[in-house]
Amino acid sequence: MGNCNCVRDQTEAPPRKDPKAQGNKSKDPMILGEAFDDDANQDGETINLLQPSNKINLKDFELIKVIGRGSFGKVYLVRKIDTQKYYAMKKLRKDIIAKRNLFIKTQAERDILEKIDSPFIVKLHYAFQTPAKLYFVMDFLNGGELFFHLRKERKFSERRACFYAAQLVEALRCLHSNGIIYRDLKPENVLVDSEGYIKITDFGLSKQGVPTD
Repeated sequence: MGNCNCVRDQTEAPPRKDPKAQGNKSKDPMILGEAFDDDANQDGETINLLQPSNKINLKDFELIKVIGRGSFGKVYLVRKIDTQKYYAMKKLRKDIIAKRNLFIKTQAERDILEKIDSPFIVKLHYAFQTPAKLYFVMDFLNGGELFFHLRKERKFSERRACFYAAQLVEALRCLHSNGIIYRDLKPENVLVDSEGYIKITDFGLSKQGVPTD
């Protein structure tokens, strides 16, 4: 897992953004925000999936706005009330996951995010569930998708491309050393933080248990 020793190109990396301005998995980081669902304050038993002895639920987070959506649920920008830290909260509907027979893939994604610790891979900080939904609380990267920046600029300089490539190689090396094949590398699954560094996300297609020899 190790750090990248590349030097960031200060003149070309994406500029620093306000934490509320952009977010994970948005097609266009500038088009964000809508009213929260009524279930943001839902009642019901909540189970902590990472540390069962510690209670955690939606009431521990301030829900700021929706920053992304998919076929299984939505992604929110949230702030943990006790630490004031920003996170991306991914909400998944169990009924849709069951209907599409995706429990195994969802479980695999959670397992990978929980055990992998790399500066170039999105980290899972909290995971909990209610009777109807799953919640994954992950790193919030306010630079948006790498795809957004590539589409905007059409192409990167060689120096900037090398900067990103070095981090991607380190992320993949970390996964491979843990017997994981990513299988979904594309600009839409690479997120940029406020300093211009990147992390890969979305492990639904990843394969575990691959021999590392």
